[in-house]
Amino acid sequence: MAAPSTMDFTIDGMSCAACARRLERVLNNLDYVEASVNFAASQAQIRAQNGKSLPKIEVIVKAIKDAGFEGQPSQQIRQEDIQKRFSDHYHGVVRDFLIALFCTLPLMLMMLPGLHHILPRWSQFLLASIVQFWCARRFYRQAWASLRNKAANMDVLVVLGTLTAYISSALIMFLGSSQSIYFDTSTMIITLILLGRLLEMRARHQAGAGIESLLKLQPRIAHKEYNNEVIECSIDDLRVGDHLIVRPGEAIPVDGIILSGESEIDESFLTGEAFPVLRKKDDKIYAATLNGNGILRFRATEIGAQTTLSRITRLVEQAQGSKANIQRLADRVSAIFVPVVLAIALITFIGNWILLSSLSHALIRTVSVLVVACPCALGLATPAALMVGTARGARAGILFRDAQALERSRHITTMVFDKTGTLTQGKPSLTDIVTIDGSDKETILSLSYALEKDSEHPFAEAVRHDVKEKNISPVELDKVQAVPGKGIKALSKAGETILLGTPLFLSEHNIELPEKDFKKLEEKAQSVVILAKNSKAIGFLCFEDELRPESHYVIETLLKSHIEPVILTGDQDIVARSVARKLGIEKVFASILPDQKAREITRLRDENHIVAMVGDGINDAPALAAAHLSFAMGSGAAAALESADIVLVKNGLNTLLDALSLSKATLSRIKQNLFFAFIYNVLSLPLAAFGYLTPVLAASLMALSSVSVVCNALWLNRWSPLSERSE
Repeated sequence: MAAPSTMDFTIDGMSCAACARRLERVLNNLDYVEASVNFAASQAQIRAQNGKSLPKIEVIVKAIKDAGFEGQPSQQIRQEDIQKRFSDHYHGVVRDFLIALFCTLPLMLMMLPGLHHILPRWSQFLLASIVQFWCARRFYRQAWASLRNKAANMDVLVVLGTLTAYISSALIMFLGSSQSIYFDTSTMIITLILLGRLLEMRARHQAGAGIESLLKLQPRIAHKEYNNEVIECSIDDLRVGDHLIVRPGEAIPVDGIILSGESEIDESFLTGEAFPVLRKKDDKIYAATLNGNGILRFRATEIGAQTTLSRITRLVEQAQGSKANIQRLADRVSAIFVPVVLAIALITFIGNWILLSSLSHALIRTVSVLVVACPCALGLATPAALMVGTARGARAGILFRDAQALERSRHITTMVFDKTGTLTQGKPSLTDIVTIDGSDKETILSLSYALEKDSEHPFAEAVRHDVKEKNISPVELDKVQAVPGKGIKALSKAGETILLGTPLFLSEHNIELPEKDFKKLEEKAQSVVILAKNSKAIGFLCFEDELRPESHYVIETLLKSHIEPVILTGDQDIVARSVARKLGIEKVFASILPDQKAREITRLRDENHIVAMVGDGINDAPALAAAHLSFAMGSGAAAALESADIVLVKNGLNTLLDALSLSKATLSRIKQNLFFAFIYNVLSLPLAAFGYLTPVLAASLMALSSVSVVCNALWLNRWSPLSERSE
């Protein structure tokens, strides 16, 4: 088995954005590794460079440990274990906070008038020591790990700030000086930071709850047919091809094809559709969708990591772990922030000591600078919003591949649409058969069916439907060969060459078309394919594909947003222009072969357009890859999930507008968060240096800044798609 090119690791022990940067630097020093560490998600995404293989898992785990953290491949950790680890860590911080609060309250009482000397100094020292060296022990561990790796993080600032207040107070006490002591300051700072850590952990957990909610949808038990009995088994024991039973009200355990029965299935998690859809024999069903009132017997086609649910989950995790370009500025600032703060603290101490001639005032202001300067809010600003936005998108049937897809969406100037299945329903009907020179319609339909019976083209489905309705017997053909974008050719049993395809395809085989008949059909603006036998056209098949009901609104909305819509299709020019006229689209490229679509996209890019392409994610793969931003429309098919920057799972063009709307909302939250974080640090540092912020207030503001950034990101959960807004 080939080694994976990408792996995700769950990381324990990161306390701030500086920790994430330090670990990222360590991992990027490994051979052929490109790593991205997400502090908000506690995840490291590791990719192999230039087609190389990743190092062994043991090597990566050791590098993570040497950096001062614990790491384990995410796929090796059950969701239940992740929840337990979070719960254990959270309750550990709760315990330390309660002990710190118990020790700090008596010291806080001394701040009230008349209670200054309620506790002797030795008891204050004892209470402060418990908080400083037991409740804050996690800060010391992380600070040491950071310094050992020649870096400095939030914990270094906290330890330096609180130790400064604690040690100076201890020295004053042991020397018997009458100067003021600041045990209450050091303990209150630690208590408030622990409280802030608790609030931040809860908020970050809520921000990442989108993935967890997706995974919870899949049942762990399936009903499997075995030796003519139905037995219960774990979904981990299922194999492709197993026959399963799903009863009314149960969630479907894996992807499959219905063998018998019919039922209405709630696919809202997958498509965002509010109403159940009827599924019957030969229809595809998906893991974690909810069965209605019928009993279904189906064959498992995808299990484990191959189910649509698993692929969606991986795509959301990948997007949450990616970095937006807008985050790079924050990363550059954060990288130099702690050393700059240490320099400012030193200047604050020396300057205040000289100007005020007071060591105590200089110490207090220095402590305030060290405590208030944590860059956590800066590090959380982007990933927190990305986590919430991408998870909210997944619930609405919008899958973002990475953060760059979100960013590029705001710059789009040109939106290119494939016609069939995108602007139209993608379910053309056979409207007419025109015979030439005495041929009969039944023969034309029978030959067409023989050519198209194994094709996936929408026209082929229309032919098959018509043959089935009219109960026409097909003929047998040999050497059937499809020519992408053009047509199909074959040999009859009598050795006759049979061709079915576009006018261009037939002209390439030197077959003349009766111009008069062809022009009449073109005027109807229907798609026409031509059947020929022995170098002579014998009939026309006419198809019509209705517009999606929402196409008018979508195009109108794009035009109002100053985004130019363009049609790029392999269909005939007159048909494409008819659709364009109905929708108000001016620019049309028709009769374009699949391999030419990418060239047209590139030409638009060369004309300085920022181009987005909307296609089905399979036939349009080259064009999707050539665009600045690609949207694939599909029902979660594997090819669609792998081919585009944004996958619109829901079968409706309105989801395109939802994707643009959610991108805008997420970017807006990111910008707000970065603004708040920058302003907080820019304003708080000089206020602390000049004595306008006490250390306790500085600790409160530091904790509040991180929590406010995550809570602001959580507001993205209030975003709703068009379908919900119109209800």
